[in-house]
Amino acid sequence: MFYRSARRRFESWLNACEAAGVSVKRVRRWMPEKVIQPILERQVDGLDLHKTWREDKSLFRGACLHFGGWRNAMRVAGFEPIKAERWSKQRIIGRLRAWGERSGETDLGTSDQALSSAACRFFGSHDAAFEAAGIESPARRWTKERVVATIQDRFIAGEASDRIGFGDEKLASAAYRHFGSWPAAVEAAGLIDKVTFKPQLRRWNQQRVIAEIRAWHDSGHRLAEVSRKYQALFHAARTHFGTWNKAIIAADLEPERRFYTKAEILDMIRQRHEAGESLSSGHPDVRNLAMLTVRHFGTWRKGLAAAGVVQFGRKKVAS
Repeated sequence: MFYRSARRRFESWLNACEAAGVSVKRVRRWMPEKVIQPILERQVDGLDLHKTWREDKSLFRGACLHFGGWRNAMRVAGFEPIKAERWSKQRIIGRLRAWGERSGETDLGTSDQALSSAACRFFGSHDAAFEAAGIESPARRWTKERVVATIQDRFIAGEASDRIGFGDEKLASAAYRHFGSWPAAVEAAGLIDKVTFKPQLRRWNQQRVIAEIRAWHDSGHRLAEVSRKYQALFHAARTHFGTWNKAIIAADLEPERRFYTKAEILDMIRQRHEAGESLSSGHPDVRNLAMLTVRHFGTWRKGLAAAGVVQFGRKKVAS
């Protein structure tokens, strides 16, 4: 009754509040023409129209209410929306590698926000995405200055200087990339008369691959890191043994990453079902199995069906 009396005597509740000296935030009431004008004003002010959902939620909701969506409202205002990209892990990895080859870009979030968001969404973090793409993060990226400083530091530390890159494959690769050769990088570091080395031609065979794998493992390195940190060995292993895991097995070592067959995946699903354990793809104990299933069968449901487990709502019964 009080509210209706206020509106009757002051024409609106806001007018009654102002007459009483009470400050009340006015709620914008959107109409189609009132939606278009703020969009045009944002564009004139140099604001990113695709960030409106975060910077002006009221305008974004008004556009969705009157035009069925923000993209439709942009078209009515005379702007063509950017076509949204459909991301996948493979596409992100390809884009990251191309981004890594471009010089002068050190912040992924600033240079390509869409790629940055997709990398975090699919891999959890930038560093994890960089590792999956086999490239160094900007914070650890090699530059000419870093190559020169590393050569000088390694020499002062007394490391064996008769090996290219002091035995460091990443340093050697960076030296070749920036200076064309290891001697040229050593000369740039001012140590051409002090660092001696014996150029070695890497002639790989099965015996040498096995010896290098064992030496890498005995030095405390992870076998899963070879593809990123010792690419020459990784490629030689695949050349002489067909796959990296076969080369590891030939060296009498256990692969860190096991590759499951479809039959093994189906057996794991059936074992969980027979034990009465959860078969929800979101369950912490099922996530890895779910990812393997999706990789081999396309979807989790198809994998369950192939295993003979039929879903009824949340219940699973063996068919």
